Amino acid sequence: MPRFPNPEIKAEEKQVEKVDTRRAEADQRERKKHAEERKARKIAAARAKRQMDAKQQVEQQRSPQPGIMAFDGDAPRQVTLFAN
Repeated sequence: MPRFPNPEIKAEEKQVEKVDTRRAEADQRERKKHAEERKARKIAAARAKRQMDAKQQVEQQRSPQPGIMAFDGDAPRQVTLFAN
């Protein structure tokens, strides 16, 4: 008489596989979600940096740095190291 596998065992194996598959899919969705969030933060940071750089550039164009003026005295300085 041939022996057939118990149908209860097959159903239990299928249920375990289904749970594992669902868990793997949920993990994959979670990883994808985190990757998308990281990408969005990276893009937002780059955009903010570009805006900040552009704003600084505009400010520098509006108010250029004043030039430095040097004045020379009437007579050249004489440095004496030892008094004679």
